[in-house]
Amino acid sequence: MTKSVMRKSLMVLTVAAGSFAAEGLALADDAAPASPEVKVGGWIETYYSFNTNRPANGINSVRAFDIHDGFNLQNAALDVDVKKGADTIKVTFQSGNLGVNTYDPLEPTAVGTAYTASTGANALRYLQQAYASHAFDNGLTVTAGLFATPVGYETYNVKDNWNWTRASTFYFLTYYHVGAKAAYALSKEWTASAYLMNGWNNGFETNATPSGALQLGFDNGSGTTASVVYLVGNERKRTESEDFGKPLRHLVDAWVTTPIGENFAVGLHADTGMESNKKGDYSWLATAAYARAKVAPWAYVAARGDYFKESAGDPTAPMFFLSANGAKAIGSGTLTLDVRPTESTSFRLEARHDVSDGDVFFKKTPPKDATTGSDVFNADSQTTILLGMNTAF
Repeated sequence: MTKSVMRKSLMVLTVAAGSFAAEGLALADDAAPASPEVKVGGWIETYYSFNTNRPANGINSVRAFDIHDGFNLQNAALDVDVKKGADTIKVTFQSGNLGVNTYDPLEPTAVGTAYTASTGANALRYLQQAYASHAFDNGLTVTAGLFATPVGYETYNVKDNWNWTRASTFYFLTYYHVGAKAAYALSKEWTASAYLMNGWNNGFETNATPSGALQLGFDNGSGTTASVVYLVGNERKRTESEDFGKPLRHLVDAWVTTPIGENFAVGLHADTGMESNKKGDYSWLATAAYARAKVAPWAYVAARGDYFKESAGDPTAPMFFLSANGAKAIGSGTLTLDVRPTESTSFRLEARHDVSDGDVFFKKTPPKDATTGSDVFNADSQTTILLGMNTAF
């Protein structure tokens, strides 16, 4: 074989190898997994609140997160969504008054060891949500982790509500669950969901018996949304079984919101439940009505009225706290002006009046309980004024 033939052969082999290599790289690029989509958001909620009762302890009683007298950081949140194909991870970090007061102080507490994690309300205080989801091709989506309750009209976050403060119905009902849910799209508008979780505001299991819920949700894509939830389970802790037994607590929750024209919308919420145990029959009834009007391109006015009534088989051991103070019902009226200079920022001026058929609020310097030393409720009403700023991206 001559040198020229050898050179030509080497050139052919080199070109062929280069072609195969280039094709291989192209195939590798095509087959390379796509990078996950990451969406980062966040919001800050801060406010000044004044209670005309001027409670010395600073407590706006029967409120979820707001307190009296002074500027307060209600919530600072960082929201991260990571999506890759059919899989999604969502984590919402939080701090502030909301983070401190989100989780039930009666969460089961274990100090833990070098090999066992501790439990309790503080274990989750910096998380609002943390879950993973997988969407199957047949319309089924499975989610597991820490997520907000499907119960109720309002949410944790001011940005998602028409008013700043939450109704009494929010205060008394469920906030969060740790567990799993399966949602199935029945159609473009209807979704059916099933839940299995530790229980009612239980980040950690309290009685070795999980609770369950069924939900039917509606969204027509034009502003009308609705939900019906049935939740059932034993919500009593192990330490309560001797006094209360192991009863099932039943809850039925329904709400609907709909626009009326371009600049007005209304919402209705109703919730009821019962539990029969060794101490008797317990039940409650809650309702709330909402309305919001767009009065300018940059301003809304929202109004809300709510009512909550409790009946306890044993008033000395109520499910909530009303009966223990001789009260059975509580209600409130709220009016909110929402000014939005930009899409991201909302300034809200809110006036609210709460009233009860017994003393469940504080006024000035309340008396002390002779046994426990804790403040004693000494007013049957309270009026608050709040000015808040919420910026969310």
